[in-house]
Amino acid sequence: MLRDVRGVFFAFVLSVAVIVAGVAPLVQADADDRRLILLWTVAVCIAAGIVYALVRAAQSKRSSSDP
Repeated sequence: MLRDVRGVFFAFVLSVAVIVAGVAPLVQADADDRRLILLWTVAVCIAAGIVYALVRAAQSKRSSSDP
């Protein structure tokens, strides 16, 4: 149980650090740079979603063909 709590705590701390590191440049940027940052963020999230879907489909296909 302690390992699970430690894992959740570490994930929470890491998530907060990543969010703060990502928001700071966005707050300091001017309006045009904010649009560019948001556009790149959306593009990266879409690309990550596509890769995730492809990997998930490949894993599902592989697991369904296993006896």
